[in-house]
Amino acid sequence: MTRGDDRHIVFRRRTLLFGGIQFGLLSLLGGRLYWLQSVESNKYKLLAEDNRISTKPLVPSRGLIFDRNGLVLAANRGDFRLLIAAENARTPAGARLVKAVLGRLGQILPVSERDSQRLMEQLRRARRLTPVEIQENLTWEEVAQIEFNVPDLPGVSIALGQTREYSHAELTSHIIGYVGRVSAEDLAAGEEAILDLPDMRIGKRGVEKSADRALRGKPGFVQMEVDAAGRVMRELNRADGEPGGNVLLTIDVELQRFVAERLEDQSASAVVMDVITGDILAMVSVPSFDGNMFARGITQPEWQRLLADPKKPLVNKAAQGLYPPGSTYKMVTALAALENGALQRHRGLAAFL
Repeated sequence: MTRGDDRHIVFRRRTLLFGGIQFGLLSLLGGRLYWLQSVESNKYKLLAEDNRISTKPLVPSRGLIFDRNGLVLAANRGDFRLLIAAENARTPAGARLVKAVLGRLGQILPVSERDSQRLMEQLRRARRLTPVEIQENLTWEEVAQIEFNVPDLPGVSIALGQTREYSHAELTSHIIGYVGRVSAEDLAAGEEAILDLPDMRIGKRGVEKSADRALRGKPGFVQMEVDAAGRVMRELNRADGEPGGNVLLTIDVELQRFVAERLEDQSASAVVMDVITGDILAMVSVPSFDGNMFARGITQPEWQRLLADPKKPLVNKAAQGLYPPGSTYKMVTALAALENGALQRHRGLAAFL
């Protein structure tokens, strides 16, 4: 056997070896493809559908609050809100883009440096497909300006939301309370996904807080088709939620007004009750405040003014104040003495009282 024949045999063996390895790898690849496409096709089809379809909860309409005569004390009104997508702020480049967008918005709306810092923090904490609210209660002029500049504002959108509106706010703010944005503490305490939504408002004080669960209602949902980047392509399905339940109070607003006018501008409180049923017909604490300031988002000067007021308008003096019983308690002492025979009824009783 010549040297050339030996090389030919070695080459043929190596060819067969590499061919066998390639055949084995192709067999493994084909088997894996068969396994994924045939055996586990339903599993991966479901995962693909989950990636394609995004389900977002919808905030239900908050329930109304009435006085005993059916007068609406807390209602809802529609407003325009400016939102920005949260997905863009998760990378350094995306964060720079968001800051640039906020800078352009500052030429249309009053967006301070403090607002920008707050928004950036909210964007970092928000879920991937959950937008963050920049501003609410936009005017028609502001909406028109933003829509005109939308091509230069990537990730920005305008949505229709609801703002709480309180009639007779100065008379009933201590009773009704107010709603506000969901804080980090609220998110930590609650488990509902609806709390993550930018237009969600929950009760912070008064009846709004104590009856918050009943007033919230049940959320609906909207199914949207999204692309690989999470951008919404089209809406597939929508189911409106169940509106919150209404709350009927025992308060009579006209009686509340009558009592408030008698107290005028003093720092005082008064409560009127039905002696038969125990219903509270009026509970007035003066001075009061406008709950609509908190519902729309109170400004720093407004907040400082309320805190600096020596008459403490934020304190519900009828429920939160602690006062000595004073001379009114002498009647109780006198009645107890009369019942036990320790005091005889005579003219001097009037002086005692």
